[in-house]
Amino acid sequence: MVSIFSSLSGSAALGVFLLATCAFALQVDEQLDQDPVLAGCGGADRVLKWILSDSEGSSLLTPEWLDSVILRWMRGTEAQKVVSEDLRRGDGLLADALEESFELLHIGGQSARDEVRKLTEKKESQLWWALIGNPRSIAPLRRYVLQMPEDGPSRLFALSAWWSKEGQTFPDSVMETALRAVNAPITCAPQDWEERWEQGKKLSLGENTARGTLYVLGRFPRKAGTFYDLVWQQCWQQLTTDPAYWEEYQKRLMQCKAAYRFACQSLVHAFHTPEGKKFFEHYLGVDPIHSQLVGRGRWLWEGLVGKDRPYHPAFQDIAYQRLLQKLSAGDERYQDFFLWHLTRPAEALSEAAREALTEAMIREESIARLALESIWDAGPLWINRLEQTAAWRSGEVTKDKTTSDIRRAYAQGELTRDSLLAISGEIALFLRASDWAWSSLFCEGAAKSLSAFLRRSVPKLPLFSPSYALAWADTLLQNDPEAFRAFGQWVALRKPAEGGMALSQYPSWLKRADDQLRTAIRQGSVIFNEEAQRFIDLFVQWSDREGWNVVENHLKRETLLAQELRELLMTQWRMDRDAFWKWYGILCHLPAAESLRERTSEAITIAGAAADILDGVASFDYGVADASVPIWTELWKDASKRQMVCRAILQADGLSELNSLLVQATENTVELPSEKELIARMARGMGKLPQDEEITSLLRRDPGITRTLVAQCLESNGFRERWEKSVFLSIELGGQAPFVAHWIHQKKDAVNAWKEAFAKALEKSPPLLSYAIRRMAAARGGDLFWGAEIRKLEDTVMTTVSTERLFWENLLTDKTGGIESYAKQKFPSNP
Repeated sequence: MVSIFSSLSGSAALGVFLLATCAFALQVDEQLDQDPVLAGCGGADRVLKWILSDSEGSSLLTPEWLDSVILRWMRGTEAQKVVSEDLRRGDGLLADALEESFELLHIGGQSARDEVRKLTEKKESQLWWALIGNPRSIAPLRRYVLQMPEDGPSRLFALSAWWSKEGQTFPDSVMETALRAVNAPITCAPQDWEERWEQGKKLSLGENTARGTLYVLGRFPRKAGTFYDLVWQQCWQQLTTDPAYWEEYQKRLMQCKAAYRFACQSLVHAFHTPEGKKFFEHYLGVDPIHSQLVGRGRWLWEGLVGKDRPYHPAFQDIAYQRLLQKLSAGDERYQDFFLWHLTRPAEALSEAAREALTEAMIREESIARLALESIWDAGPLWINRLEQTAAWRSGEVTKDKTTSDIRRAYAQGELTRDSLLAISGEIALFLRASDWAWSSLFCEGAAKSLSAFLRRSVPKLPLFSPSYALAWADTLLQNDPEAFRAFGQWVALRKPAEGGMALSQYPSWLKRADDQLRTAIRQGSVIFNEEAQRFIDLFVQWSDREGWNVVENHLKRETLLAQELRELLMTQWRMDRDAFWKWYGILCHLPAAESLRERTSEAITIAGAAADILDGVASFDYGVADASVPIWTELWKDASKRQMVCRAILQADGLSELNSLLVQATENTVELPSEKELIARMARGMGKLPQDEEITSLLRRDPGITRTLVAQCLESNGFRERWEKSVFLSIELGGQAPFVAHWIHQKKDAVNAWKEAFAKALEKSPPLLSYAIRRMAAARGGDLFWGAEIRKLEDTVMTTVSTERLFWENLLTDKTGGIESYAKQKFPSNP
């Protein structure tokens, strides 16, 4: 095909091209680059930031390209003036970057710092022209624009306005709360530039945690262009006016695999450990009982050493080393091969057995009795975790009792049928909720009584659960040729009167039984056609006799391999918790991780995160308090919870910690002239306000009088609405959260309200959890009890991530985590 440009003259073609690129630029807004989902999927607040930070395989969008944009902008006439204003505004991060850039000109550290001071004081810098003439010196400034948060400049504008007290500014309480949240010095307008830069650097780098003070400061208007903003504007302008750059931007964005790559890196590191090698040996499935490779173990072996070389222990190390090489080289075939074990299909039969067994434990007395006869031998750790579950602690029969008490009562025949089923039901809920508890039943070191429990209960499950019977029919047909052959041979040996048939008829019969079972389950029928019922009867007999070893081996392998892989991954995550939380922050933005976020919210609430965050706020950790703002917002939205907090303030005594909140909220309310006049009139009517005294001084001087005045003014609906809103704004942004958190601790109803609000807030703001836990972990480094509590919360999140099978299924199906589909909806269709 001949290009349209080839038919035009050179100048005409250029004109058409320029018109095309101009139209192209007008259709793409810079907000696309700041889309929270697209930016967050790469762990940044701008798409370009993570693209440029991870430019492997990129030909155009590289760090060197960003260097060229920065250099071109700095050579402009306004650059030095903009840099000077940024430094005077307290941009300590820029000051450090400039110092490092000057040092690359081979001058000493003190001389470099002096040059930065000259720029700040608007004096002539003798090295400025040398700086912008040396491309090598730009690297620190590139790191600056990549590291500075998107709302960092706005926070610096807010800080500068607070220093000067000129024009629009935030109240002292808000600014001081924000500085406390980032552990910055609380000094208004420090005289020394170094102090200003230190304060500004901590404030600008503080992590934005939803709706806290840092978020509010990040919305402060930027009254002039900054180094950061103008550089990114230049980047976006070049990106959107050059189709080649735009094409690569789209391609890189739609192929973002940050979440998938981290999972693969964890897998690679796990396999390089002794435990990883042991897992590989378990995966092959060769032991004194099973001398031949079967199923996926055989496929793995053949992929590593070839089909022409049968398994031999002498070649096992060679196969292992080849596996490490392939995983380290990023071979997605082998990475996906193992990560598949975290998905639903990998444990389809195990999960069906778990569902069927636990349902039978709840409803069938015979199965419940089997459980209570042997489940107590699962070990002290298993029993301890069972006793810690909410179901056990709140159960009518088990409340305030240990497993020893229950075991004794069962042995003495003191339990009724209802009590028996209730206890068995609580054990069943534990098995459903905990993958670890379920896999413990199949461990090699499990007590013989547990093996006997499985031996006597599992073969009966097809009679209680058609879904479990269907799962076995599917497995025999599709996933376990050894079991298929063993069951078929057994059926062929049966007499026709006993349901037997010729071996040649067996495959087609099994397929018909599978189809009939599936149809009956889909229609909700409890009556099965002849072939389906025949399969159930035969399979129950086979699994209860000759086939038990086959059934047990398949369930054990399917369950234990998945659990062992989870433990391997979680061990790696524990070794680098910061990296895990960064990855979790990415998962919070993936469209394909919705089920994971929901499960994490539920699990972490049950684990007691709400109480731990409340402890953190009450201990005057303003970073945690800043992260907890969404929780206060949920409390405010619920009228009954809002009234509970406001009543506590109005009913407090003269020595209460809530008095400061009362005064601050009332002062903020009376900033409106109408409300100020109302409360002043009340005070004069009571004879408490002399003519020469301002109402605000009375409010500060006597909280008791303030409380009385507010109570009377609340009869005005307008005053009530504004005062209650001011109460919660003072809690969220005015530094009053620790005092209210301390009061909540003392009231059971208030604690319950806090937990409910936490659960709702976490659903709407998943990153809240990540920041709060990391901040709390760093806050009390020497407190062993607190450290153990935080580790428990972290392990809860890690366990939830590793066991959310739907998430892993989505991630392996679409390695971008749904970003590709989301991005296609955001990009202009015809740029």
